[in-house]
Amino acid sequence: MKANYNSTPALPDGAWDVDLTNGIEDTPYNEVIYCIFGGTGSLGSIITEGLLKEDTTEKIILVTNNEQEIWESKNLFKKDKRITWVLLDIRDREAIILFFSERTIDIVFNCAALKHVVFCEEFPMEAVKTNILGLDNIISRGCVGVEKFIQISTDKAVESVCIMGATKFIGERLVLQANKQECYTRYSVVRLGNVLNSRGSLIPQLYSDIQNHGKVFLTDDRMMRFFLTKEQVWTLLKKILGIMNGGEIFIPKMKLKSVYKLIRDELGKNAITINIIGKQRGERLVEHLYSFEEGEYLEDLDDMWVIRHE
Repeated sequence: MKANYNSTPALPDGAWDVDLTNGIEDTPYNEVIYCIFGGTGSLGSIITEGLLKEDTTEKIILVTNNEQEIWESKNLFKKDKRITWVLLDIRDREAIILFFSERTIDIVFNCAALKHVVFCEEFPMEAVKTNILGLDNIISRGCVGVEKFIQISTDKAVESVCIMGATKFIGERLVLQANKQECYTRYSVVRLGNVLNSRGSLIPQLYSDIQNHGKVFLTDDRMMRFFLTKEQVWTLLKKILGIMNGGEIFIPKMKLKSVYKLIRDELGKNAITINIIGKQRGERLVEHLYSFEEGEYLEDLDDMWVIRHE
C-alpha cells in the first residue's frame, strides 16, 4: 500500500481514543517469563501493570540502573510475588552477558533509553552509550533463548533533527538488522508518540510548573505532538505480541494534537499564564510517524501501520 505522507494525523479532529482492541487474540503462551529493560520507568510500569493482569504471566524481571526507581517500583508492586528487580546498566556488556546466562527469559521489552531531548543535545555521547551501545549489548550479546524482543522507539526517530531521535533511529536499525541474523529470537520495533500523564510528560510537568512558578512554560505555541493514553499503549503492545513475526516497525495511528490547545483544555478557566520561551535546540514544530520513503511500504492494520523489513 502506498500511503499519503500528509495523512499522518489519522484520526478526525476531536477524536481522542485510538481503538487498539480490534483483532486481539490471546497470546499463545503458558507461564511466560518477561524481562523489561528500563522496567521501573513510566513505560516499563505501564507494561508491568498490563502483564500482571495476564494469567499466563509467570514472572516479570524489571531491570534498571536507577536504585531510587527500584525502591519506588517495589512500593508500587510489592504485593505481587511475580516481580523481581535487577540493578544493572545496559552499558555494561559483561553484566548483560552474565544476566542472560543466569536466567530463562521468553519475551524482552526494551524501554531503557535517555529520552530527554535537551539533555541528549547537551551530552550526546551519553545518549550514544545508552541508546545505541547499550541496546547493542542486549541484542548482540544477550537474548539467548529469548523468543520475542520488542524495542520501544519514538516518533522523534523519523527524519530526526535531534540527538535523541538520531540515536533512536539507529536503535531501530540495529534491531531490524538483528532480526536478519540466524537467530531464534524475533526482533520488532514499536514507534510511539507521547504517553499522556506518564512521568515527566506534558501534564505532570504542567502542574509542576504551576506549583513551582505559578505559570506554564511552552517553547512554541505552534507545537504539534502525537499522543496515546497509558491504556492504549498496553493494548497496542499486547496486540503486537500476538501478531509479530520479526523485522517489523509497528506504528499506532495516533492523534496529532496542538500542545497549546491541550494545555488550555487542561487548565480550563484557570487564569494561568503560558510563557512562550522559544523553540529549543533539537525541537521541531510537528513530529512525524513515518518518513516519506517509509510511506511507500506501509501496510494498514486498521488501528496501526506496519512496515516490514525482511
